[in-house]
Amino acid sequence: MIEKNNLLPQIEDETIIWRYMDFATFYALLMNKALFFRRLDKQTDKLEGTLNETIIDDFYKAWKLQGFSDFDCEKRSIKQYGNILNYRPFTLANSWTMADDEDYALWKIYLRGSREGVAIKTTIKRLKASLGSNDCHINLAKVNYDYLLLKMQDLNQHNVSTYKRKSYKYEKELRVYILHQFRNGINERGVQDRIPLFDVGKNVEVDLSLLFDEIFVSPFSGSWFKEIVESTVDNLLGNGNVKIYNSEINDT
Repeated sequence: MIEKNNLLPQIEDETIIWRYMDFATFYALLMNKALFFRRLDKQTDKLEGTLNETIIDDFYKAWKLQGFSDFDCEKRSIKQYGNILNYRPFTLANSWTMADDEDYALWKIYLRGSREGVAIKTTIKRLKASLGSNDCHINLAKVNYDYLLLKMQDLNQHNVSTYKRKSYKYEKELRVYILHQFRNGINERGVQDRIPLFDVGKNVEVDLSLLFDEIFVSPFSGSWFKEIVESTVDNLLGNGNVKIYNSEINDT
């Protein structure tokens, strides 16, 4: 189920969102009827779930003003930063793009060199409904690309887990995420510790009949590919209500 989260800005349910993927990923989605949530520390951006150096420096300055020695300031700053890093393996995320229209660059990026792929166009309302019966406690938030909006005294797992560097602003990301994915156990050093529940991530069940609104076929694929997508959706989903279109971008 989707958690109501007052720690982060709310987003309108009618906001349009997209998810671009190659055909293999789309096929897996249909087969599994699940969205894959990946650990933050296993994302392609290796700085996911970490803090900007400026914020770490702010920690140091704040404790310095409180009269702590340089040694204590550094020690406290490292500890605070380390505590935040420790949550990365326990946080799982699935990402969408907020936009009214298709994006040529995102087709290129998320098809990863393939010519065959699709983009799911839907709304936050439909995404919430499709995950509504799931027993996971799921959060949903707009990603923040401005570290100045992160206040040191207000840092928590939610706003750190939904913060990225400005170089990723083009993604316009809506992040769906799950916290606290760990168990208590013995780590590789033989010490009692929190152990991640998943090596990479987990599939989270989703109702595709509620999720799917429109599906757009890659602008780089041949004319034959739309029929493949239609046949695959019909065979694996059995839902003739899904609207499937050719991309409005002409780049074959």
